[in-house]
Formats: sequence, C-alpha cells, structure tokens
Amino acid sequence: MRTPNPSLVGLLAALPVALATGSLRGEANIPPSVVDPFRWKNPFGKDLSPPNGFEAACEATKTFEARQHTLRDHMAPPPHGFGPWAEGMKPQFGGRPFPGHWDGMDEHGTLRKILVMEYADVPEAVKDWLETEAGMEKGFFGVYNKPAEGEATVNTTAPRRKSKADKGEGQVMIFAAGALYETLPLWVAQGSKCEGT
Repeated sequence: MRTPNPSLVGLLAALPVALATGSLRGEANIPPSVVDPFRWKNPFGKDLSPPNGFEAACEATKTFEARQHTLRDHMAPPPHGFGPWAEGMKPQFGGRPFPGHWDGMDEHGTLRKILVMEYADVPEAVKDWLETEAGMEKGFFGVYNKPAEGEATVNTTAPRRKSKADKGEGQVMIFAAGALYETLPLWVAQGSKCEGT
C-alpha cells in the first residue's frame, strides 16, 4: 500500500477553503447594476428635491429604526443578522434583481443588502398598501413572524392581518431599501399636515 503524498493531501484539504474564499472574493468583481426599471433617486442624499415621479405638495419628516444587513449575515441571530428568516426569504426574494442599495443597485450575491424592521413600527398606511394586490406583487417586502419558543427558523411569510387591531407585534418586515421610494409618502404622512394630500 502506498502512503499518500502529504503535499497532495494538504492541497486537497485546502481546496474547499480556497473555493469558498474565491467565490466570496469573486463577488467583488461583479459590478453593481441598477435594477431595471428603477426610476427613483435617493431622497436621503444631498439633493433634497422630490424623488422622480413625485411633486412636493407639502413636507413631512419622520424617523424609523431598522437594521441593515448583507446576505453574509444570514446565519447570525438578531440583532447581528437575520438567521431565523434566511430560508423563508428565498422564495420571496430569490432569482431576480434586488434593489437593496439606496440608489436602486443590485450588489449581487452575499453583498446584497436587506433591511429588517419591527412590523409594529410600520405606519398603518404602508401596511394597508402592502396588503393590496399591488403591494403583494411588488415582492420586495416580506412580513415574517418571529420564531416561537423552541423554533429556530421561520420558513414562510406571515398571513395577512385579519383586522387593523393587529399591529404586527411579534413580526418583522424584511425589505429592499430601493423598494421604499414608491411608498415614501405613506411613511411620513400620518399625523402630519400632509395627511390626505
């Protein structure tokens, strides 16, 4: 019986690590691309004029808290990642361009960004829009239950609310930053002088 060549054994052992590292480094070589059609401009940048498609009838400002992650954080539990929902997100977001960047860019692979927000903090007008057929078709927002005690993962989106009394406690919304713009007025109008405008 021949003794294996130690250098060959070492090379074969290192190969999976090299392939995994190579695939992660290779993502940096795929240039980000603008999701087509993406007609908005970043309203949070230096240019404070209204986003494309809107005219400013009045002004309102609100602040919301959300965590931003890259898909590399798919194994980490909250608040450092989004592990419980990673598998359940694939049917919702997989296999198509994803406007995860604030400028509507798809950064590809594990460099894609997502936002995770408490669903109870989402304004009622946004929830109403998400529950319409138009909102469901946009597909860059997913509402998920938080894992129950003893559960590690949540593999499906949450069912629609049965009544407005359900504020979404115990749920999160996971979404693409670039998907916000179409509904931006709905986020800031409630309780402001712009409501109903």
